[in-house]
Amino acid sequence: MLRFLLTTNPGTGGWYKGHPGLYSQAAFNKLNSTPSVLADSEPTELIEKTVEAQIKAVSEGNLEKYARTVSDAYFQTGTDKNKLLETVKSYGKAVISDAEAAVYNAGDDLYLYQARRTIETEDGSTLQLEVNDYFRVEKNKALLYGEHDRFYTQYIYSPHRETATKGDGNESFPCIPSRGLLR
Repeated sequence: MLRFLLTTNPGTGGWYKGHPGLYSQAAFNKLNSTPSVLADSEPTELIEKTVEAQIKAVSEGNLEKYARTVSDAYFQTGTDKNKLLETVKSYGKAVISDAEAAVYNAGDDLYLYQARRTIETEDGSTLQLEVNDYFRVEKNKALLYGEHDRFYTQYIYSPHRETATKGDGNESFPCIPSRGLLR
């Protein structure tokens, strides 16, 4: 399988100017200011073991077992631990597989796990996701921790937009709230 990572950043090629730039995942990460240096084998193995435990817990429908792999301080892209667990619960007993997984060092015992994930939910739906999960490794244990970014994009559907735009109302607006405002 061949996968292309392209960008339209000025000076590096892209769709609108210059030749298309072909990047490895690490080079693409570096270009986008995300961790791009592969982690050492020890934290990589700990994180892969934790991801395997998460996948097994979801396949068994064991939300408590999954929750033990997530830090109580988890926060990523506007989602706290409780919201994450609600999402995982909605999958039911799902079959999850990750492809092209890699672990990058993000500094301060924090690591970025990236993969292309396929989730076959209990109701028969199939989801394809790009996983960008941050794990913290402490005391020889890896927990899903999140990136703890205070600003993130959230898309909110508004049926009232139709009256303002004379559109079909299905558009969404990005909003960038502060984490502190949501708590």
